[in-house]
Amino acid sequence: MSTPSRQGLIPQWIQGLNLPQPADSAELPQHQGRWSVTFDQVRVHLLALHDDQVLLQARIIDLPSNPRESEKLLTRALQTASARMRETDVGLCADADGSALWLQVRLPSRSASHQLNQAVERLVQEVELWRRVL
Repeated sequence: MSTPSRQGLIPQWIQGLNLPQPADSAELPQHQGRWSVTFDQVRVHLLALHDDQVLLQARIIDLPSNPRESEKLLTRALQTASARMRETDVGLCADADGSALWLQVRLPSRSASHQLNQAVERLVQEVELWRRVL
């Protein structure tokens, strides 16, 4: 079982993906604790939090500018979130300005790489499900 190295869980996991690195980059660049990776048309944002947690987020959908349409979408989203609570640790949230709905999941930064990989897979699957539902 691989455990996080001194460089941190997220960079270790990203390196394990064997993504192409820029030619002038001998080391994984510093990203102020933020990374983004796209899987199956789902962009996953990974953020190293200060409380020894890793936050994974992915955008589901932008909210319509029409208040009526937005309210209908939010109602459907809240119903879906309630129904999914027992089945997943992935949670619904809105961005700060209320323009989009996101899913997110947290895990301890001391988690192993395979646990982060599983969390990313769950998040991607949930986003795909939510996009079909909404």
